[in-house]
Amino acid sequence: MADKTFSNWDDLAKYIEDVVVINLEQIGEEIKNYLRTTILINWYYEHEPSYYERTEMLINSLKVTKAKKIKSGYEVKIYFDPNMIVPVPAKEVGLFPAHSNITDGASSWNGRSYGELLPLWIEEGQKSKINSYEGIHMIEQTKEEFLGDDQYLKNRMLELLEDKGFVCV
Repeated sequence: MADKTFSNWDDLAKYIEDVVVINLEQIGEEIKNYLRTTILINWYYEHEPSYYERTEMLINSLKVTKAKKIKSGYEVKIYFDPNMIVPVPAKEVGLFPAHSNITDGASSWNGRSYGELLPLWIEEGQKSKINSYEGIHMIEQTKEEFLGDDQYLKNRMLELLEDKGFVCV
């Protein structure tokens, strides 16, 4: 940044804002990758299905939004895209269909799609007569890792700014 010059305050403010947005999006990706790893270790590697084959839809549905300006600053959202977790017939994935009701093939329960419910059930667990399991609390664990320490996000942003040549005091 040493050779960057600005003709007015607005250009400087815009440049800083652009760098902050890029850094925030990078931090969002880092948090998403941590969540992805948590799911891989605590669900995919620990929970071996015996009645179906994995579709990888859950892990591939993790997304990060572009940074957006809000009243108090900027935000990115890390989320599971329920539209990427779709029903798959049993003949394609094993004895049971994926992401749908095994008895009638419905793709929703109580008005909520299985694409929306699957991350919730894996987070909190499920008490089913067919296959009960404990939740892995991947979202809770990720929040504790990154938001439990109030300084993490601030310190990570400072690191990224310094990597781009800013002097942060």
